[in-house]
Amino acid sequence: MIIISGQGDLKNRPIIDANQIDRILEIGSNRLVWMQNLVLKNGLVEDGDGSRGGAISLTNSVLALNTVRLTNNEARPVGHNVGLGGAIYTSDSQFYLYNCELDHNKAENRSVIYAYSSTVSKYKDPDQIKETSIHHNIATTDPQYAIHIMTSKRLNMVNSTMSDNIAGDGSKSGMNINGGTDLWIQHSTLVARGSDNIWNRYSLRLYFSILVNLPNDEGNTGKNCLMDDGYLPSKSGNVVTDDSCSPDTLNGDVQVSHEQVGLLDLANYGGPTPTRALMPDSPARDLRMGNCQYYDFHSAKGGGSDPELLVLETDQRGMPRDDSFCDSGAYELKLFMLHLPVIAK
Repeated sequence: MIIISGQGDLKNRPIIDANQIDRILEIGSNRLVWMQNLVLKNGLVEDGDGSRGGAISLTNSVLALNTVRLTNNEARPVGHNVGLGGAIYTSDSQFYLYNCELDHNKAENRSVIYAYSSTVSKYKDPDQIKETSIHHNIATTDPQYAIHIMTSKRLNMVNSTMSDNIAGDGSKSGMNINGGTDLWIQHSTLVARGSDNIWNRYSLRLYFSILVNLPNDEGNTGKNCLMDDGYLPSKSGNVVTDDSCSPDTLNGDVQVSHEQVGLLDLANYGGPTPTRALMPDSPARDLRMGNCQYYDFHSAKGGGSDPELLVLETDQRGMPRDDSFCDSGAYELKLFMLHLPVIAK
């Protein structure tokens, strides 16, 4: 096992700066790498055989990142070879992202992560993205085809935010996630602009998440979900801005216009990563009485069974979800009341 751990607090993490000379880290076969409390920036890969992974390239290994920021990394196209995975490229591997921030990374396509898996891969557990913010990344291809995360593996996203990503000339956001197999989005907030939000044919599950598709400057929106007709991905508690995800309003889903979602702009509202806070009148507030819960992927037994439901104790920022009601999305809103005594004059 290889451990790379930085010292210092969140605002003073050690920086590994590649100065756009090369990618930062290439991990070969049969490795387990743990990195924490670092900033990885300015990685660049320009490979005539195919540019993959501007900051990190991982082959047949396991990578865990905790409180790591990946920023301004690039997989640059060379000739007819497309640049893919501006921040991370994995091949037949496993990754875990906890409390991470991936921003301003760039590739011709798959601007953030490109996770490839063949049928012979020994890593069958889902990749994990938890308490993580993915924003302002750039896929330079035609906005119609731009993608920020593409995976052929199982992926579980919990307590995370994707927002303000950019495609091509900036007229659209590009698709946030293109998943080829089991894709779970739980207690997360995903915002697209003028582009489709998520693509997954038949194995998408949404649980207490917010999916928003904003109009671009021309007034055009994409769909929040692209999937086979008749497929019902909702596991309840979602707030969506169209009917493309087949919301089940009898099972706790809410469909509203994008103006009614009640999200504030992406910013730091506490915690290690930026997110989008809820307004007090947001329909995402208090969608469930009792504890917040999430599905633990590792408890799935196969055969199409659902994973075990566990208590989700905090939101993306690490703030407790303990007010007897559960909000949808990555942010748990708490309203504090100050009771002043009556003073008679």
